[in-house]
Amino acid sequence: METLIPDTTFALLFVSAGLALFFLEVFIPTGGVLGVVAAGILGLGIYGLFLHGQAALGVGTILGSIVFVVFAFLLMLKRLRFTTVQDTKTFTSVDQGIAFFEGKSGIAETPLRPAGVARIDGKRVDVVAASGFIERNTPVQVVETRGNRVVVREITKNEDL
Repeated sequence: METLIPDTTFALLFVSAGLALFFLEVFIPTGGVLGVVAAGILGLGIYGLFLHGQAALGVGTILGSIVFVVFAFLLMLKRLRFTTVQDTKTFTSVDQGIAFFEGKSGIAETPLRPAGVARIDGKRVDVVAASGFIERNTPVQVVETRGNRVVVREITKNEDL
């Protein structure tokens, strides 16, 4: 082992490299691989300090490394935390313009079994048949809109468009 760590300077270089790799683990997502390599290099550096009779420096390095790793971990958690809340008026999954189709008529562009596509007021709209199967090119009328769901029913021949 003395050929790998010939003196205290090399041990301190290993400690520095291990701490630098721990710091990089915070910013580079490696799934912990970089952290394991960092722990190995740091451990090798601390072992080198004890090997060369620097027990007090070795204990100080252990305590300093623990503080540094905890600090880096807290920094990583701070980066992952959401600091703002989305405004429900500006961020919503519901299409606000869908209520516009309520009561409008159109043509089924695809067979509705029960879901499909209809052209209503010149726009392609994902729709759901209120009941049963509706053939392609059949006139339909929007009977309900709720959330992102547009429900249509077939317009029979005796009804007026």
